[in-house]
Amino acid sequence: MLEKDLLIFDLDGTLADTRKDIAGAVNHALEHLGLPVLDLHTITSFVGDGITRLMQRALPDSAQDRLDEGLDFFHAYYSEHLADFSRPYAGVPETLAYFKNHKKAVFSNKQEKYTVALIEQLGLRPYFDFVLGGRPELTPKPEGDGIHFLCRRLSCPPATALMIGDNTTDIRAGKAAGSSTCAVLYGYKDPATLLALRPDLVISSMEELKDFVKR
Repeated sequence: MLEKDLLIFDLDGTLADTRKDIAGAVNHALEHLGLPVLDLHTITSFVGDGITRLMQRALPDSAQDRLDEGLDFFHAYYSEHLADFSRPYAGVPETLAYFKNHKKAVFSNKQEKYTVALIEQLGLRPYFDFVLGGRPELTPKPEGDGIHFLCRRLSCPPATALMIGDNTTDIRAGKAAGSSTCAVLYGYKDPATLLALRPDLVISSMEELKDFVKR
């Protein structure tokens, strides 16, 4: 079993199923721009690199010049509907409680105001020592800047940290930071794509983390 001091969790697709609320905000923006809405699967495939990239991917090429307008509509809606349908995945609170003696953090490319608010609304804030979202001064995942920030903040060398996530950006960020990585196969991304990056651990449910990381 791995011995780790710091467990770092991605949010969307790892700690919680947030697809419907994100899709609701994207389609709200598209409707206000007079553009066709997209299905849940398509929007989910765009998630993982922050809201600006999400909206860029959702807009057709002919409407890329309306990105700022689309972002305004997205933010206006999403700020009021962060957790209408979003819920923690099965076993998440129990697993976080199980690792009560570990330092734990959230690291998402989602803007920090949304990351913090969503973790609070989901009732998960008490489990974490720090919640980190997208910040202008930090290069987002797949770079390792955010992991290094958390390691400094929580006094843990990167080699003692484990980055847990469902996206290739999570695995790449962990490797870039010199940390161990755990791929989550129940999230938003294709498992084969994650496995191709050769993460240190692979789990099909959050509770499986207990089988691989020493308490």
